[in-house]
Amino acid sequence: MNEYKPFQTVFVNEYTQLDIIPIENIDEVRFCKLAEPTEMLEHYYNRAEKKPNIMVNGGLFNMKSGHNVMSFVSMYEEQNYKNNFEGMGTVWNGTQTL
Repeated sequence: MNEYKPFQTVFVNEYTQLDIIPIENIDEVRFCKLAEPTEMLEHYYNRAEKKPNIMVNGGLFNMKSGHNVMSFVSMYEEQNYKNNFEGMGTVWNGTQTL
């Protein structure tokens, strides 16, 4: 298990939770494409060599095909399903800053 690093949780309302993580507590941010068509986060966590501290479903996806509705980059390869939606990602600039 990764070393635990503290963060603050704020319950905005009964449906929304906000987790505030200080930048100095973040070792890595990454996007991963799970197994198609619809691998659950629990299954990914169980097979991951380096266990993440926090996981989120980063985008909406088509339940029939499993394709993400936004473009994103996974393992240096763009995943774009020609759907006219813009996506999100992380950038590594060599200085360990976001």
